Amino acid sequence: MGWAEYWKRKGHMPKILCSQRYCLDSFSIFKERLKRLWIPHLDICAWLEDDGFVGTCNGESFVLRATAQSCNYGGYRYFFLCSCCSARMRKVYFANGVFYCRKCLKLGYYSQRLRASDGFIRMKWKIIEGLAVKHGSEFMRPPRMWRKTYAKAQDRIETIEWKAWKAFVRDHPSIRFF
Repeated sequence: MGWAEYWKRKGHMPKILCSQRYCLDSFSIFKERLKRLWIPHLDICAWLEDDGFVGTCNGESFVLRATAQSCNYGGYRYFFLCSCCSARMRKVYFANGVFYCRKCLKLGYYSQRLRASDGFIRMKWKIIEGLAVKHGSEFMRPPRMWRKTYAKAQDRIETIEWKAWKAFVRDHPSIRFF
């Protein structure tokens, strides 16, 4: 019996994904120096005040507090404060007319739903895509990349493939390979 069957028997419901909720990123909002938030499909309109955004959602008022953290080399980095736990977060998610952090809403990431073997394959393709961006591939070294760096990337790909194979065998005990 695999983990999927085990969790189905226990009546486990998987977490809702972060990508399924509307998200506000404090870094991008304060980088663009937005003074007003307007999200028409959620009927949200808010203005920047001293301690954060104050606005309305479906006719009800809300406050999305923000805080600034000074950086080592000058300037500030801004974060939102969760409406429930007051934790300092970069991203907050919209639910029931209020913005909450990921932990309060019990949201999960897509990668948390993957089997171990699928996670390794995903890691492998991220490395290959990184090489492709530099005009290379798994089999061809990108121009102006050190041979030593490319050899490390190839070794990492081989290691990940081996780990993916081991995880696949572990995840599928009913399949006989030899």
